[in-house]
Amino acid sequence: MKNNYLLNDILEYKTRLRKDDKERYYIKKFGRYLSMLEFKKNFILYRKKYEKRWRKLCTKFEKIRIVGVEFVSIGETIPRLFLMRRDFEKEDKSILNVVLPIFYEAYTGGIYNEKILELFGRDLYFVTKSNIDFWAYVLAKHAEMIDKRAFHQYYARKSEYFPVQIGKPLLPFTEKQIKEAEPKMKQMGIRNEFICLHARENRAKELDWAEALAKDTSCRDCDINSYKKACLYMESLGIQSVRMGKYEIRKCNIPGVIDYANNYYDELMDFYLLSKSKFILGSDSGLPAIAGFWGCPMLMTNMVPICYGFESCPNTGFDMYIIKKYYSQKEKRYLNLYEILDASNECDMYNSRFRKRGIILENNTEDEILEATKEMNERIDGCWVISAEEEEDMKKYHLIMDSWKNKHTYVLPRRKCKGYMMPFHKMSYSFLKKNRYLLDVDDSLLENNV
Repeated sequence: MKNNYLLNDILEYKTRLRKDDKERYYIKKFGRYLSMLEFKKNFILYRKKYEKRWRKLCTKFEKIRIVGVEFVSIGETIPRLFLMRRDFEKEDKSILNVVLPIFYEAYTGGIYNEKILELFGRDLYFVTKSNIDFWAYVLAKHAEMIDKRAFHQYYARKSEYFPVQIGKPLLPFTEKQIKEAEPKMKQMGIRNEFICLHARENRAKELDWAEALAKDTSCRDCDINSYKKACLYMESLGIQSVRMGKYEIRKCNIPGVIDYANNYYDELMDFYLLSKSKFILGSDSGLPAIAGFWGCPMLMTNMVPICYGFESCPNTGFDMYIIKKYYSQKEKRYLNLYEILDASNECDMYNSRFRKRGIILENNTEDEILEATKEMNERIDGCWVISAEEEEDMKKYHLIMDSWKNKHTYVLPRRKCKGYMMPFHKMSYSFLKKNRYLLDVDDSLLENNV
């Protein structure tokens, strides 16, 4: 925060605020955002102008409320903004909701994709570079007049999902954005139907958080080249593949894949490409999880935590996943689905916890990803035939998932939240039928639980 003159101006009021720890808390959160922006404007010169603007706002609105949203992960931020957008639309228009981006102390990356502010700015009022000096003044001079009771209302996402139709984004693009995006698609070489690809790497964690955290959460990573057979299959159908991402460093050796992440990255195209994609073949990360908001079905591979993490997510009705295999060194076997849920609850996404429990996570193979991709494509095309065997196996799958959930009112990684949601989309049946040991759960754990 060095040379941050605006923050120094705010802290002039620390004597007045000394008796009010809550007010100091909000100033600290605001100061964190100022630091992220490396903001240096001195607002003392503009006090009269800002005071006049503030009084005008007070005349226009009966209540001015500030709400915080963490902008540290696209997978966490986007669902909360959709919740806000829906909730605020129902509210009295005499209330001005001011959305403040906030950040963890350990996070150094700033807003991951600033195009978010433009996309949602039609419906939500954000504190941004263009107005932060004014709101810093307001918080310093009139903090007691701001309603801060809902500041943490979106600290956690709600246990629900958003129904979405394929190809129909919940947040449509403007004509200007479409005119900007279409030529960029042609420049990339996208001429046919295509799918998006995303294989999580821990590079973003290394850059924006800390190397130790990146290393400990790398169990969620996977290799983009494990998608090779799936991409070649889609190419045989005349469907191109586009590699998504921002900080990707692993070389993609799959012929024909358009490497948007390294060669064409653009903040608008993160969302526009999703809106045009047949589906996204991804991994356990934020981008695949939010794809459905733009009408793009998701096939998530190499999933690790499966007992939570699906709050406020989009549901296209076609979304599927396959999991990494959990091998127990103690039992000398793969864990069944119920045991995986227990391990997921305890270990979350941390290598150190899995090592402590003697669990080895095995990545999905190229063939497993290929078969799930074929299934996804056939389901979307309406060609997939559901057999009696699949119906019976999926009935057992849901029984296991529901039974485990009924015995857990909350999960450990989300114990501060008011609720949690298990995966509401399907496990790929092509994966499940070749790994039926997942369903080999003692009936005593299941009876009378649903």
